[in-house]
Amino acid sequence: MNSLLKIPYLGKEYPAVFVDNSELIIKFDDNNFYFNNNHYHKINGYLNNWYIRRANELIIPRVHHLANRYTFKINIIRLKNTKSRWGSCSHTNNIYINWHLIKAPKEVIDYVIIHELVHTDVKGHSRNFWRNVESYIPDYKQHENWLKENSQKILTIKLTK
Repeated sequence: MNSLLKIPYLGKEYPAVFVDNSELIIKFDDNNFYFNNNHYHKINGYLNNWYIRRANELIIPRVHHLANRYTFKINIIRLKNTKSRWGSCSHTNNIYINWHLIKAPKEVIDYVIIHELVHTDVKGHSRNFWRNVESYIPDYKQHENWLKENSQKILTIKLTK
């Protein structure tokens, strides 16, 4: 059974396809998301777990890569589920990234990561901070706008038939 539901992932939306397959929970094949019809009542939990696994596989290594590339000193990196922030940097340079970012385009993810990495050197949002962000991502305002325009959609996705 096909659905008109669209699932956001890395800045694109993919169709949700519901199938009768007792062994399938969730599968993504670069074109569609497949879900088991019989597990529909648990689908939001399964999808969130899938997103968190993908965020661990993609976002955490990306933070390490960008921190090493630009020689930022970080302590720990953790994924969080927050409703009002895309990321944060503690006074001890712990980086926290919202796992819902896995639904955003890679360029937007990089912007949030760089934003938090710059906070390891410049606390607060001074002119100096924004100049630093812009030196790494000249079009950062475009990514900020994407987040503003799409935040409600990617933070509140709930699948219903």
